[in-house]
Amino acid sequence: MFIMRPISWLLAVFWLTTSPLAIADPSGSFSIYLTRHAEKTSLQDNPGLTTCGQQRALYLGQWLARQQPQIEAIYSTDYRRTLDTAAASAEILQLSVQHYDPRQLPQFAERLLAAKQTALVVGHSNTTPQLAFLLSDQQASPIDHDEFGRIYRLDVGKERVVLTEVAMAFTCN
Repeated sequence: MFIMRPISWLLAVFWLTTSPLAIADPSGSFSIYLTRHAEKTSLQDNPGLTTCGQQRALYLGQWLARQQPQIEAIYSTDYRRTLDTAAASAEILQLSVQHYDPRQLPQFAERLLAAKQTALVVGHSNTTPQLAFLLSDQQASPIDHDEFGRIYRLDVGKERVVLTEVAMAFTCN
């Protein structure tokens, strides 16, 4: 007959309660954060970010690290402005940026839902609300061309997706 000593019992309980298996969400729920790229430099074909845009991108990464430190994936379209916005969060969260095609939103939405990962997606003013709709079947407010601080948070559960719009409190220096 096997008898556990009290110290062995305490170690076993500690290991079970702090292991990733114990920390994982048993409901299988996850969140997806959608945002538009930060301020871009000009109207040229593939502009980078302005100084303000760089500051906003850094703020986004810091905000996510506080709000949702367990982000598992970061996605961006293959444009400088979105890649630069995503790169700041990727550096802070120590993740790589994966590319997606904004012309293939239905397929990308399916991929995000199938992955079941908490993720950040950096897109554009015209595609981000569309992606929010594809993921949640709820109408998201449009993003104005000069608006850069909106984040759509989608909490995905077994039964439904809850869409919340968040205004990022950021002011350029």
